[in-house]
Amino acid sequence: MKTAVLYHRISNDKSGGLDSYSIAAQSDITKAFCQRESMEILGSFDEVETGTVGSDQRPELAKAIALAKRTNSCLVFSRLDRLARNAEFLLNLQNTGLELRFCDMPEVRDRFTLGVLALLSEQEARNCSIRTKTALKKARELGKVLGNPRLAEARQAAAEANKTRKLEFAKTIMPIIREIQAAGVNTLDGICRCLTARGVKTQNGGQWYAKTVSNILNAIPA
Repeated sequence: MKTAVLYHRISNDKSGGLDSYSIAAQSDITKAFCQRESMEILGSFDEVETGTVGSDQRPELAKAIALAKRTNSCLVFSRLDRLARNAEFLLNLQNTGLELRFCDMPEVRDRFTLGVLALLSEQEARNCSIRTKTALKKARELGKVLGNPRLAEARQAAAEANKTRKLEFAKTIMPIIREIQAAGVNTLDGICRCLTARGVKTQNGGQWYAKTVSNILNAIPA
């Protein structure tokens, strides 16, 4: 069976960091992709970092690359820009011989097409930066006060709200998990299958995985 290493990335932590819905959504996408492609997942790495820098500044990506090389596995990403917005980095990574797969473009594997798409992604990142700087300059010229003067407090409040939502969800799911355990199913994978069979959805409405169940069990003490 072909093996895979997964990597998920968001650019900053303002949406909850590694616990954000975006990371969870990317994870659901890559795992579903591997299931369709009949690939065994050997590892999964999540990171909060810009996509314009290389693996030397992204330790989790470096770990994912190292594991993929060591095990001759395929590197899987939900989208190309989750790997990088730097065409040179992507092309250099291809030169190592690693197989790269992107869930939104499962048919694209050749160097030429990926190179063109990487260049387009890099240009879009550059254009986005220019648009943002232009808009901020215009706003300052109009006398608008930019930014949140209490940004740290706002981020802390958002993080607390996210934590509270997760805890409340865990409380609603825990009775179901306890019922499943009482029936003799105690492995994380077994609980996943039972929750799926009952039609129970995760907090994000996605698929159940062992890590998701583990997070809930850890959130609610026995």
